[in-house]
Amino acid sequence: MTPSPTDSGNPPLSEDCLVEVVRRLPTSVFVLTPAGEILLANPAVEETFGEGPNSLTGASFSELTQWSQPEVRSQVRTALKRAREEGSARLETRLLSTRSKPIHVDVTIEPICASEEHSGYLMVSVMDTSERVRTTTALREGEARFSALVDLIPQLVWSTTPDGYHDYFNQRWYDYTGMSREGEQGWNWKDFLHPDDYERSLEVWQHSLETGTEYEVEYRFRRASDGAYRWFIGRAMPMRRPDGTIARWFGTCTDVHEERMARDAARRSEARYRIVTRMTQDVVWDWDVNSDALWWNENLTEVFGLGPGEVATLEAWRDRIHPDDRERLTRSLRAALEDPETGWFEEYRFRRRDGSYAEVLDRGLVIRDSEGRPTNMLGSMSDVTERNRLEEELRRAQKLEAVGKLAGGVAHDFNNLLTVISNAGALAMESLPERSSARDDLAEVLNAASRASNLTRQLLAFSRRQVLQPSVLNLNQVAASSRTLLERLLRDDIRIEFRPEPDLMHVRADQGQVEQVIMNLALNARDAMPNGGTLVLETANVRIPPTAARGRPDVEPGRFVRLSVTDTGIGMDHTTRERLFEPFFTTKGPEGGTGLGLPTVQGIVGQSGGFIEVESAPDQGASFHIFFPATNEAACRPAPAAEARPDAQGDRTRRTVLVVEDQEALRRVAARVLSRAGFDTLVASDGRAALEILQAEGEAIDLVLSDLVMPEMGGRELAERAMEEGIPIPFLFMSGYAEEEFFGPGHDPSVLRLIEKPFSPNDLVNAVSASLDLGDS
Repeated sequence: MTPSPTDSGNPPLSEDCLVEVVRRLPTSVFVLTPAGEILLANPAVEETFGEGPNSLTGASFSELTQWSQPEVRSQVRTALKRAREEGSARLETRLLSTRSKPIHVDVTIEPICASEEHSGYLMVSVMDTSERVRTTTALREGEARFSALVDLIPQLVWSTTPDGYHDYFNQRWYDYTGMSREGEQGWNWKDFLHPDDYERSLEVWQHSLETGTEYEVEYRFRRASDGAYRWFIGRAMPMRRPDGTIARWFGTCTDVHEERMARDAARRSEARYRIVTRMTQDVVWDWDVNSDALWWNENLTEVFGLGPGEVATLEAWRDRIHPDDRERLTRSLRAALEDPETGWFEEYRFRRRDGSYAEVLDRGLVIRDSEGRPTNMLGSMSDVTERNRLEEELRRAQKLEAVGKLAGGVAHDFNNLLTVISNAGALAMESLPERSSARDDLAEVLNAASRASNLTRQLLAFSRRQVLQPSVLNLNQVAASSRTLLERLLRDDIRIEFRPEPDLMHVRADQGQVEQVIMNLALNARDAMPNGGTLVLETANVRIPPTAARGRPDVEPGRFVRLSVTDTGIGMDHTTRERLFEPFFTTKGPEGGTGLGLPTVQGIVGQSGGFIEVESAPDQGASFHIFFPATNEAACRPAPAAEARPDAQGDRTRRTVLVVEDQEALRRVAARVLSRAGFDTLVASDGRAALEILQAEGEAIDLVLSDLVMPEMGGRELAERAMEEGIPIPFLFMSGYAEEEFFGPGHDPSVLRLIEKPFSPNDLVNAVSASLDLGDS
């Protein structure tokens, strides 16, 4: 090798220096003759070819045994030829290494043109590229494995450079978006994102780019196959260089459409559940069986005055159950959890914040997992205290109604007997001499009949079938007159106060019955004040609004006059108040009372369209508030009672009375009383027989005295049939029932002619005479 001159002015390197340079090169270097034989080789060839430079000198380069296969040798010969012809050549191939293993080499061939005498000589450098090839192969295989892996996972996978250029998408991306690998240029996320999600997603992505933080956002991504949008979660994280700068972003898009739809449905269901729990009046609860947490809606506070934190566990709920109910509920709850076929439905007592117990109706439904294990129990609790009270009142009212019907029926029949006894006894009394010892016996019989008559009136009042003579009253006047009587009846250690409302409205009621109400309540108050006290009579105008009347079948909203009787006595407990108006219930002992006083009061008030409220507590006295419907009618004085007329004879001619009564004894005695009083009488055993008599002798009959209640045809129907037949005869009815039973409410009592059973001979004669006088007028 001959050194070339330089333009720098420095002396050229000697040939020995250049040879030394080549010798020290780490790359194997050969100098080949024009025939392709090795003229010179540096020491590095021994590392690559396994033989020293001296042993290789003179060998044909293309025929070296280190070229592992014949086709490789052919490639080397071709490269040598191309280098001579074209000026250079390069070959990547394999040869056997020093350990007889193939290694990859990069062969570069160039001619040496230093002088004419060396024309055709070639310099060959052989570089071991095995490590580079292995690295490249590993990288290629890694990329292949990566592509295979990301093509298998269910996410859409992508990568992008820091400037936002996407340089990779997995196959699922292309399948979902419909993009081709050739169409990546000009691709825009906006083309696939739902318009409502683009701005939000862009803000999150830009923030990640600016801060280098991970990216996560939920959005809707359009599917190419049908154009439908599905919900995805987009995530991206940066891959950083050793200096911390971001080399690229790797990201995934995970399809969460079903989860999102289920979550939205659950959210809507939860929202509906919350709305329903707010709309219902029940207390709704949710018990997590595993955590023992109890959730309640806000009605827990509304109904029971409790906060959710006060009943946050099952044990806290158990502590508020009445001790007598606790064990039963524990057993039933356990049974509901263990048996999928068992529901939970219980009624028990639950303690409110104020310590009182509410009667509740509780129902629950057990929610189970796929293996049938209970996870939750949902339920609702209703406060049925008021409902149970009303049901109990209804049962009591039905019982009282049944007793009332029985009492009314007994009183009706008993009144007929008393009427016979009273009238027959009176007639017998008149026929006895003044000094007869039998008169005393008859007097006892008549007194007993009178007392029995008072008892039947109480029974009829209790059963609301008493005959009333209502008129328009001012209760201030009734109470004032009653006060005068009470001052004589009550003990001196009882003080009476009267507190009237100045402008009291009027009521329509029977004055005598109202006075009886005051008297009964005052006598009860006297017994409740054995050591003396104060009795207060008070009146007031009140208005009952619809809200106060709700749930009270006996109360109609409107204007009322309240009459209150209050004492300062021993008072009553809850149990006694509940039974006050039961017939024959009394706290006075065997000799103290019949137990009909307060039922009689309730019957009189109810028959007058009113109602009663009672306030009392032990040692706190008692207040009975009587409410009568107010009326706009003006109060009037009652008509004076008719004078007794034992004899109908005088300036009038004899009159004929048709007596119609199905009870034979009563029919006979009534006819006898009227005959003795100077009336002609005809009798009939029922309405049909009476109608036949009227049809035959109607003009000769002046009055019909008829019972109201008779088999087949009663007195009212008889009067109507007589009117239809054109027989204008006045009627006087006999009955122990209230007239509303037969004539309906709202009739005019001044037109109705009625004599109440039992009656005396004088009562009967006077009533008949008065009816005849009215008939003549």
